[in-house]
Amino acid sequence: MKSSVSSCDLYPLYPESMILNSTVEFSSSRISDTTGINAVPILSSKDIIKTLILRNVGLSGSIPPYIWNLKKLKTLDKDTLIRTIDCQCHGLMDQGFLHINCGGGNISITNSSYETTYEADNNVTTAATNQHFKNWGISNTGEFTDDDQENDYYFFSKLSRDSSELYKTARRSALSLVYYAFCLKNGTYNVKLHFMETQFSDDEPFSRLGRRVFDVFVQGELFLKDFNIKKEAKGTLKPFVKEKKVNVTNHMLEIRLYWAGKGTTLIPSRGNYGPLISAISLCHQSKYPALLLQKP
Repeated sequence: MKSSVSSCDLYPLYPESMILNSTVEFSSSRISDTTGINAVPILSSKDIIKTLILRNVGLSGSIPPYIWNLKKLKTLDKDTLIRTIDCQCHGLMDQGFLHINCGGGNISITNSSYETTYEADNNVTTAATNQHFKNWGISNTGEFTDDDQENDYYFFSKLSRDSSELYKTARRSALSLVYYAFCLKNGTYNVKLHFMETQFSDDEPFSRLGRRVFDVFVQGELFLKDFNIKKEAKGTLKPFVKEKKVNVTNHMLEIRLYWAGKGTTLIPSRGNYGPLISAISLCHQSKYPALLLQKP
């Protein structure tokens, strides 16, 4: 069975620490758009819970350790809570770099003086998914309800004019796509976001009219407003990199791509919209100064 709680008018009913307890065991619990719930609820159906969605409820603090031990939990959508996640780094807050091949497998990119290994990001995601790895995670929210696909796909693969393996895959989202790194060494990081427009084609008259427009937030601050990959790269199937210096003070770094309903949605077919990204690279400035002088 499922439980669902929503509406801002329910504030008086819920204490700061909420207990979901019932004689009926729930396999799915969804709590959204309400206030007064300031901590992750205590679940009575720990052995069978498969989906836990806590969205727009003003949560803060760390995730209770028991959440990670839920045997059947497959989906955890905790929205803004990810920026206060207790990542259980066991005191080892010294990670100084991270490279992710969005939508693809492990690859190594070799330049003139060094080799960079990008970690795989090809696990299956759904309309409400949060995945937690060793020192990074990903959260996807949104469903392509207007396309003709029975099952939405959230990564995209296409041959490009660029020889780099880095742009042959990409991850997309219908609404919000969040990458977060943790266990990081505090300090200044050089963040590189790699993009390539692969769903539109300049060679097809109708397809070239497509416009993908979305926003990018880094550490909660707006970095790119109404970002259009094709416009910035001056064409489709062309790589484009945006760089930003970011200060990390709590051993965490968050990158959020968000579709605000702008751009086209029907070109060249229904469902071609939303954030799209090919790769992410971040490197600590003081620990790896030589790498920052190179252009990967």
